[in-house]
Order: sequence, then C-alpha cells, then structure tokens
Amino acid sequence: MRTWDIEFKYYNHIDRARRVALAVMSRVSVILAASLLILLIYEFGFLDAHHRANTISVYYEIGLFYFVLVYFGNFTRAIVFYRSDTVLFYTSLLKVSSVFIAFVGSFFFKDQASHSLFIQLISHHYYLNLIIVVVFFIEVGRASFEVLTRRLNPAIIFIGSFTFLILVGAGLLLLPNSTTHGISVIDAMFTSNSAVCVTGIICVYTATAFTPF
Repeated sequence: MRTWDIEFKYYNHIDRARRVALAVMSRVSVILAASLLILLIYEFGFLDAHHRANTISVYYEIGLFYFVLVYFGNFTRAIVFYRSDTVLFYTSLLKVSSVFIAFVGSFFFKDQASHSLFIQLISHHYYLNLIIVVVFFIEVGRASFEVLTRRLNPAIIFIGSFTFLILVGAGLLLLPNSTTHGISVIDAMFTSNSAVCVTGIICVYTATAFTPF
C-alpha cells in the first residue's frame, strides 16, 4: 500500500470522527438548552422564582459553563477559518461574551452585594433567565434549520408548528403559578388555541383568571 493511500485513509478516519463528535455535541447542546428552559419554566410555574434553590442554580451554572466552552470553540473557529466573515465573527463574539458574563455573574457575584450597577445587572436572576431563553432559541433554531434542509412537506411543518405552539401554550397555562384559581385542561387548550390562531375568543376572563406570569 502506497504512502498516500495510508494518509488518505487516516484523514478519512479523522474527518469521520470529527463529524461524529460535532453531531453528538449538537444534539447535547439542544437537549441541554431545552432542559435549562424546562427547568426555568418549572421554577416559575411551581416555585418562587425570586428565591432560587441552590441545586437549580448549580444546574444553571453547569449548563452555562458548557455553552461558554461551545461558543468559545465556535468563536475560535470563526477567527481561524472564517476571518473574512465579519458577521460570523461578531455574532460568535456576542454569544460567547453574553453567556460568559451570565456565568460569571451567577457563579461569582450571586450572593454578593455590590454598588456597581454592572455587577448588579449581571448577577440578577433576570439576566440569567434571559440568557437561558436566548440560548434555547439559538440552539433550537439551528437544529430546526438542519431539519428544514431535509425537504419536509410544508403542510406538515405548518400543521406541526401550530400544534406544537398550542400544546406548549396549554401546558404553560396549566402551571399552578399561571392562574389565580386553576384552570381545566379544556379551558387551557381552548385559550391557547384561540391565542395561537388569533381568534380573540375566550372562555375565562383573562384579567382575573391569569397571573402576570
């Protein structure tokens, strides 16, 4: 076997391993981002979000640290391989810096009183909540783009998106902290369906039945 054949096979193995690693990391990122958002919804729906439990904070910090590493890798790749793409450079920089600031604020300044407005901002749980939501949409948007490139039937995408939004909305309305006196499954489904389809029809009085959440 000639030398260039060995090198070609060696390169193929490395390239295949790289693609498998990127695919696994992509799926882990989506699952982790979804779990962070689900935990955030659970916290707002069942617990007192103004007094965050330590175990929940630790999970948030682990998730943020993971995305700091992932986005830093993307930023490094943008610098090395895509120097001329300024949009990719600045978006990668914005992602890694935003997540890193949220991680630093949660991990180092969470229980510390500070007179600095910047420290108060990055250590506030609202900023952490915002970053979790943004990361979720970034990862789900990227995964959705990969799915859409497979040429799915537009009708299936349309119906599936409406069904997904209705079910998610009904689930959020069924959370204990979403309503003042609770709501039935039928009323939650009807209200969510009406909101998604923009019909304006209601079965419960919105001003008194629902909380600001």
